[in-house]
Parts: sequence; structure tokens; C-alpha cells
Amino acid sequence: MELLFSIVQFVTNIALIIGVIIALCQLKLSRKIAEKDFERRKKEATIDFANDIVSRTNELMVSINQVFGDDKIYISDVRYSNDTQMQGYINRYLNLMERMSVGINTEVYDFDIFRRICGTRTLRAWDRLKNVVYEKRKLYGEHAYTEFETVAVQIRGAGAKPHDQLGKIDAL
Repeated sequence: MELLFSIVQFVTNIALIIGVIIALCQLKLSRKIAEKDFERRKKEATIDFANDIVSRTNELMVSINQVFGDDKIYISDVRYSNDTQMQGYINRYLNLMERMSVGINTEVYDFDIFRRICGTRTLRAWDRLKNVVYEKRKLYGEHAYTEFETVAVQIRGAGAKPHDQLGKIDAL
């Protein structure tokens, strides 16, 4: 009888250990699924917000281009300094890019997805507007549009990478 009790207790302990192992494996799998879902949602949010930013910045850039063409822009340029409406267009553009950049720099949005959607246009805009930013920093403080600058520098530093190495959501 004592032997039977020992066997039952042993089997119970083994079953408990197996149950714990199964629960740990299930927990690990659930965590992996949650991480993949988070990454997918992050990429979707990046695409959605980037599309919104592109539509809004395109309108602003059309107005900016009508006055400046492809020229670099300076606060001292009379086309800027004498036109409060143009100053508003440029400020709205910079504010939109700063907002998107904060999301990228804090990893709310996905850098690689943004770079693939908006990288070229972001670099072009930064190169044209950076002098305005630098001059605004002298007037209003050194932190003006630092997030936008950081993203531009990251995009330039990322260079071209094969698309099969970026923006993938791995299968489980």
C-alpha cells in the first residue's frame, strides 16, 4: 500500500512538473505573439501617421515651392521675412515633422517604415529648411526642432539597405 502511495505521489509530482513546463511554454509563446502583434500595430500606426503627415506636408510644400522653388530657405530672405503667411507654412511644416520625429525617436513609430515612406522627402526638406531651424535656435533656444534634425541625421546615416532586411514582421 505504501508503495502504491509512493508511486501515485511520484506520478502526481511528474504531472505537476510537466504542467508547469507546459504553462511556461504557453506563457513564452503568448509573449512572443504579443510582441509580434505590438510590432505589427507599430508599423501600421507608422504607415497611417506617415500618410497623414505626407498629405498635410505636401500641401504646405507646394505653397513653399511656389515662392522658393528648390532654394534653401533662410529667415533673412525677404521672401520669408516679409511674408507672415509663408512663415506660417514653414512653421506648420516644421511642427508636423517635429511631431512625427518625436514618435520615431521615442520608438512609438517605426524608423525603417518611416524611412521607406518618407526618407527622401524628409532629407530634401531638412536640407532646405535647416538654416531656418538653426536661426530659430539662436532666437528661441537650442532645442527647436532637434527631433526633426535627429531623424534626418538617422535617415542619412542609414543609407540604402535591401528591403528584405527592413520592416519585416517575423513569423512565429
